[in-house]
Amino acid sequence: MYSKLNSKSKPFGNTHVLDRWHGMCYRPIRRMAVVFALMAATALGVGGCDAFNPAFVSLIDSTIENGTSGLSTLNNAPGHVVIAVVNRTTIQQDLRNFLSTRVDPDVQEQIDTLRPRMRLGLLVTFADGARQTIEFITGSRDLVDLSFAGQAETDLNQKEFTNAVILCDVRSVELDPNAAIEVFMPVRIVNFQRVDVITGSGVITNTQNQQRDQTIPGFRVLLPDDAVVARNIGARDIPGVLSNVQCGSVVVIEVSGQLFVPFADVVNVGNVPAVDLDAPEEIGSVGGRYEFRITVQ
Repeated sequence: MYSKLNSKSKPFGNTHVLDRWHGMCYRPIRRMAVVFALMAATALGVGGCDAFNPAFVSLIDSTIENGTSGLSTLNNAPGHVVIAVVNRTTIQQDLRNFLSTRVDPDVQEQIDTLRPRMRLGLLVTFADGARQTIEFITGSRDLVDLSFAGQAETDLNQKEFTNAVILCDVRSVELDPNAAIEVFMPVRIVNFQRVDVITGSGVITNTQNQQRDQTIPGFRVLLPDDAVVARNIGARDIPGVLSNVQCGSVVVIEVSGQLFVPFADVVNVGNVPAVDLDAPEEIGSVGGRYEFRITVQ
């Protein structure tokens, strides 16, 4: 499996998918240095098939092929650096209840254990200053309203990619400031406005939520808070650059938070995921609230 690169990234060069041992969380890997790194990561608490599964590991080496270098910038650099994304996010209870009868029947019993689907880019800077963005995708692709699964097929068909093994020498790792952090919204969101119902004599009898348009399931960009509105990510919830990464290190990017969408009663639609187009705070809350941490082990 290959990580997806952004438009500014260099080509992979020579990228290898490691051997698989079907049916088990752990897969044997040819290079013993990688095995030791993976075993160390497991011992240090990066456990579980979803959190750290070598089935989704790409080995990115420094081989030069047809004049194009791989991700590592030093030939025969000793050791490896493991980068793992751990998804500890949850799903809002109202949203889980809403989805429980709209997902695939085989998924209904598991819905409480499914993780929101997220996509983010990690920027790796190498010793000579070269940079490479690796796109990670984590979370369930089964978490979607089946009525809109066909329209969201492109996003759902991207395979999970949660960890990578890179040959040294890595100088630093960080969330790519130029790459969007996205969460998959698994339901249709009705966008509405509040409209006063007025009689012929000009008396307001009540206010109705009237649909204006809708947003179908798909990835949604998470936005930082601004000076006025709290949105998806606080200023203190994005980590800085992790520097001086040593060979043999395991870099863990952990994301926590909750997938969230407001609900409202909309005329001729019912009580559904819905957003008031005239309420900036409500618009900002769509997608949920998240925190990111980068540690080295």
